[in-house]
Amino acid sequence: MNVIYPLAVPKGRRLCCEVCEAPAERVCAACTVTYYWSGPNRSG
Repeated sequence: MNVIYPLAVPKGRRLCCEVCEAPAERVCAACTVTYYWSGPNRSG
């Protein structure tokens, strides 16, 4: 997975983890559409 650079994200856009809705820190390198948080997921 690739790191998301905050300056590359459009202003006002919030990227969330697909699993737990936490602010995303990484993007899938294969599809570049799915975002993930790098810590333990808070789902469930």
